Amino acid sequence: MINKCILGAAGNMLFNEYVSAKGHMVALRIDHWIKYEFLSSQWFALIVTTILIISIWWWLLDKKRLVELLLFGFFVAATSSIMDGVGTEFNAWEYSVKILPTVFPLLMVDLSILPLVLMLLYQYFEEWKHFIMAMVIASAIFSFIVEPIFHYAGIYQIFTWTYYYSFPLYILIAAFYKWLMQVIIDRQMRERSLQ
Repeated sequence: MINKCILGAAGNMLFNEYVSAKGHMVALRIDHWIKYEFLSSQWFALIVTTILIISIWWWLLDKKRLVELLLFGFFVAATSSIMDGVGTEFNAWEYSVKILPTVFPLLMVDLSILPLVLMLLYQYFEEWKHFIMAMVIASAIFSFIVEPIFHYAGIYQIFTWTYYYSFPLYILIAAFYKWLMQVIIDRQMRERSLQ
């Protein structure tokens, strides 16, 4: 129980209502997942797509740059997961089918498709000009093909969001982390040269 001195009586009562409502919401989410999502055709499609993307990624991955690529992918996955959590929390969108009932809004996209595809683009398009062009194409595919397919398949429901909002975000996320990786690598090279 939260300290009553911090919130006061009214704040404590509201907090308790929130915790109760959240517990009810989690129970509904698990019940829906068991009855309507788990083992559905959409659920199997998510599993197969995830396995396929991971397999292709591993086959194409430059294993000599594994740490660098995984760090880039971690940054993308963390950002994607946070943004997905915020978006679903504020009802901008929701996922009606998930691989797991209570972990991440869409585990498959946040931790596999998006970071793995962006890692491959980061690997293959080292020059900024080519990377940005590749990201514009990838962003268009994610925003105007993948998201609508997920919507049409009943996996992704949009409420206050549009595909047009997603388009620049994919590009900005990838460009920011490419820049950050260059800063990190340059710093590491300077440190090594000083030793």
